[in-house]
Amino acid sequence: MRFRVAAVTVDQGDFTLVPGGTLQLSATPHDPGGNPLGGRATSWSSGDPSVLRVSPTGSVEALAEGAATLTATVEGVSGSITVRVERLAFVSVSASELHHTCGRTSDGRVACWGLNNLGQLGLAAVARSTSPVAAARAPRFAEVTTGAAFTCGRTTTGQVYCWGSAARGRLGTGSLANTPYAGLVPLTQPLLTLSSGWNHTCGVGPDGRGYCWGEFPQVGNYPSPVARTPVPVLGELAYDEIAAGEGFTCGIASDSLAHCWGTNLSSRLGVESQQQSVEPLPVSGGLHFTTITTAGVHACGLTETGDAYCWGGNVFGELGAGVGTLNTSAHPQPVAGGIAFRAIAGGANTSCALTPTGAAYCWGKNDAGQLGAPTTDLCNGIPCSRTPLAVSGGLQFAAISVGDQHSCGVTAGESLVYCWGKNDAGQLGDGTLTDRAVPTRVAGQR
Repeated sequence: MRFRVAAVTVDQGDFTLVPGGTLQLSATPHDPGGNPLGGRATSWSSGDPSVLRVSPTGSVEALAEGAATLTATVEGVSGSITVRVERLAFVSVSASELHHTCGRTSDGRVACWGLNNLGQLGLAAVARSTSPVAAARAPRFAEVTTGAAFTCGRTTTGQVYCWGSAARGRLGTGSLANTPYAGLVPLTQPLLTLSSGWNHTCGVGPDGRGYCWGEFPQVGNYPSPVARTPVPVLGELAYDEIAAGEGFTCGIASDSLAHCWGTNLSSRLGVESQQQSVEPLPVSGGLHFTTITTAGVHACGLTETGDAYCWGGNVFGELGAGVGTLNTSAHPQPVAGGIAFRAIAGGANTSCALTPTGAAYCWGKNDAGQLGAPTTDLCNGIPCSRTPLAVSGGLQFAAISVGDQHSCGVTAGESLVYCWGKNDAGQLGDGTLTDRAVPTRVAGQR
């Protein structure tokens, strides 16, 4: 029996594209009982072809700022969405470790670009986007953070929503089902900060208590087998900041001392023992830090005077300790060069930092141009820099973020996002799939 089409849904829902942006749409017809129907031909039309052009196969291209209705028709039955086209103004950016990037706009929207195989961009049934796209369903956020194929946002009232891959409890909603829709994380108190790692996310509550969800042991508690919803970090420490990495977490306590927990492969916890620890352990050396960042197998912190120290794995020079040894270190090592920094960010095997004037320096692995400048050094046969390397272009940044093989920053003054490094899924957001060894402006910005 061939059921008749009773309704048609455009899978992506309402969203915003930037001028020049493209996206592949899809639609689902439903029978009278609401069940999806397969094998039906779909035709597409645009309510304003001067703003949005759509092909017969549903490929849409943003031509000019404005809004238009896009309609999918199956056997005489139609369904529509509204798509806006506008230039975006970003105030922050987060580069993930699995090929996507998200930025927060000045009005609190989240626009993402890159890989979307698990819904991490916030859109259904889209493989990827090479330029920023913002889903209309998500609330407005004060902070956005990206993990491995998932994204989380924190509102001004401290609520948290996550979407994308739910593997290992990444979304914190209690579900292990992947979703492109922002799901509310059940918190016992609001969060003031937020940080996502490979398989987990953590934040700090108003009383300084740390809360995490996702994979054990980096959540700092004993879930079984993963924390599908937030759990408090063990111990009585109050934290000013918590940074979630790959398999581990570090935080700065109220006394400015760093503590880490989780797996300790490559001494990433900053202690000699290679045993994992669910409970926070004080990092060797007793240094006082103002900020901290975690990455693949290393962590870094800044002291009050702007001195950078890193510890953990050093296979590709990610500790920035200078020429010579690539040995792992359980003790924080001073980053070479004597440069004072005000901000620091870590990625899989790379670190980047900003000086007080906004100049960007990066060190570590450079196989895809993620350092933002060419290198001649090799670390275990891979292009690298063992010391801080000035990012090309002379841009001044207000903030910087490092992912797996790409980095992004928001410039000071103009608040423009630039990205550089690997671009195989469009994670640089410049409308192409071309790798860039120098900072390249993300498409569609004001």
